[in-house]
Amino acid sequence: MPATTDDLARIRTAVDDFLTASDGCAGVWTAAPAPGKWSPSQLVEHVARSLEESARDAVGQRSKLAQLPAPARFLARQILFKRVLRSGRFPRARTNAAMDPQSGPSTPADGRARLNRASQEFELAIQRVEGVATSKVFGTVPVSDYVRFQELHTRHHLAQLPRP
Repeated sequence: MPATTDDLARIRTAVDDFLTASDGCAGVWTAAPAPGKWSPSQLVEHVARSLEESARDAVGQRSKLAQLPAPARFLARQILFKRVLRSGRFPRARTNAAMDPQSGPSTPADGRARLNRASQEFELAIQRVEGVATSKVFGTVPVSDYVRFQELHTRHHLAQLPRP
């Protein structure tokens, strides 16, 4: 099934919620809350990269996401993708090196601009996909599910932003 206006509205709302929360992080923008954890700036950068690379992945372009062979795509789809969609939650996991930001935008305003650009890129790419996304990570999946996965990913990282 193609992505609907409602699907795109939900990802936009998730990004807007994330931006609103990140705006309140100016005092700790580049401070990691604990060793090995990302700062708000790094979280913004990670979500932006994820949306940009997922936009490329959904339309069949080469991306910095993992490029899995077909049997591994089946497993990733069953073990991660469908599990996240069913539960509405991401498991604890590590990301690949390309999605692991060493730094991020220098200010919340820069972060807002960065994430808005990435979100727009994702939405434009998704509007070009008809029916199914051909992902090098998950294989062929309904585009509406692919959008929902990205919405849940954004909300997962929203929960990691410090609350004032």
